This record gives sequence, C-alpha cells and structure tokens, in this order.
Amino acid sequence: MFDFGLNLRKIRKKRKMTQKQLANKVYVSEATISKYESNLVFPPYENIRSLATVLEISADELCGLQPSESAALYNLTTEQKQLVNDMITALRKHNSGITAGYEENCELLGKITAELLQK
Repeated sequence: MFDFGLNLRKIRKKRKMTQKQLANKVYVSEATISKYESNLVFPPYENIRSLATVLEISADELCGLQPSESAALYNLTTEQKQLVNDMITALRKHNSGITAGYEENCELLGKITAELLQK
C-alpha cells in the first residue's frame, strides 16, 4: 500500500527542505505539511500540483505512480523553456537516426551558449 505522507517527507528531505520552507513555497501552514506527512489529511488537487512543482517532480511521482520522464521547467523564462524543448527535439531526432543539418545543430548550440553567457 502506498504511503503518500512518507513519500512526501522522503522527497522533501531529499530536496533538503524543512516543513516550514515547503509550506511557505506552497502557501500553506507548516501544520498542514505535517498533516500531509502524517497522512491525517490528503492534499487537494491544487496543493498536489503546487507541491509537485516546488519539489520539481511530477504529480504522478508524488502520488506514487510511475515516475515521469519530464523535465521540470519551473523558474525558467519563456525563451529558456523553448531552448529546453528544442534540445529535447534535437536529441530525440538524433536517437531516432534522423540527422539534423550541421547548420541546424550549430544554431541550437549557439543559442544555448548565448543564453548561458548572459549575466
């Protein structure tokens, strides 16, 4: 049987967060996080989404379903999110044997480099 509270506690500690820190980030009280971890209360859907976002995991993983192979894009700009999606697309093409043009790869690498060099 799945233990939501134990899973939440384990993930929170893995992220080196206190109950209070997590509570502040999801806009609930520390007592609420304690109740979730003690399985006294199960969080509503909105709080599951917030917890998953803050902990940088999928809601499925938080709820004990198979881990998601998704990248957490929390706290990235719109342009950075697009770069991540472009990189994923390029890697999928590569793994499928679809070769991108030299210019296309250079353009993507140039965008990534420019983004990382910005201050």
